Amino acid sequence: MEQLAALAIRKKVSATLRDNCPAELKSGLEELLADEGAVASIQQILTAGMKNPISLRPDSLKSQLLAGAAAAILEKCPGLVDYLVKTASSFLKR
Repeated sequence: MEQLAALAIRKKVSATLRDNCPAELKSGLEELLADEGAVASIQQILTAGMKNPISLRPDSLKSQLLAGAAAAILEKCPGLVDYLVKTASSFLKR
């Protein structure tokens, strides 16, 4: 059941990211979403943020993303970091 919930969250997050992504970041986003390790890292960060939203601020989210599996991809497309932080912060406020 936990795996189904994780898959549902992953699909929802991926769809939200794709739907709202600026054109200049789309290739970087697709590279990121194709990397299972990066997607798992983002999902873990969001799951932790849902459990304790106070601990997850944009600056901490950014530092966690840059330290995780997504770091190499995000270094190639720095605007993607800000987009992910903004989208994740918005997602957690729902």
